[in-house]
Amino acid sequence: MTRPLEPGLLETVTALVDGLEHANVRYCLIGALVPEFLLKTPPPRRTNDADAVVQVETLEDFDRVKRVLEREPYRFTRTRGPFRMERGAGRVDILPYSETLAPSGLLRIPPSTP
Repeated sequence: MTRPLEPGLLETVTALVDGLEHANVRYCLIGALVPEFLLKTPPPRRTNDADAVVQVETLEDFDRVKRVLEREPYRFTRTRGPFRMERGAGRVDILPYSETLAPSGLLRIPPSTP
């Protein structure tokens, strides 16, 4: 038996996907939200955020994606960390990735990343 996602989380994910499409960036939803979407019987513990990976070549490209998400109608705001954004009560963690950013398969982000 499936159970519906929390309406706020569904709105957040919809805005995230729309914004990433508008930013013209390749992306993938990851993390605990994926089983809630895909499994007929989701895990008993619900997640309260969404996680995504975006394919960008530079940290400047990553910042551009976050600026797109800040615009209307997406309305995400940045938090103190370089990866977390919020939209009302909804939270998303967005991670940049590419072979350019992680040539050895290990992503290293400087602490000063906006």
